[in-house]
Amino acid sequence: MPSKTASAGTSTPGSRCNSNSKISAFAGKSFLLNNPPVVGADGELVRIGKAVTQSLLPILDSRYKKLKLLQLEEEIRDLKNRLKLAARAAKSSKVIFQAPLSREG
Repeated sequence: MPSKTASAGTSTPGSRCNSNSKISAFAGKSFLLNNPPVVGADGELVRIGKAVTQSLLPILDSRYKKLKLLQLEEEIRDLKNRLKLAARAAKSSKVIFQAPLSREG
């Protein structure tokens, strides 16, 4: 079953976003309520257009940056764990051959 995401409402099954990501869902009604109605034959379309160009793009940009930050933090945690594992393996490794140091004179 697809999980909820911040921007679209559902995600693909392989997506990393899930309902535990602490990013709230987009509230479309309150978004439009923050933009006053426009008088004219195409008033509602103009209203939606203004809402998208003036308000939605910064919101989407912010959400993209937040998701990218979460992804990078996850990668950093993974790399730290791999580094700890490599350090433990290096400490427990035996030296089976040590090349002689060359002396140039």
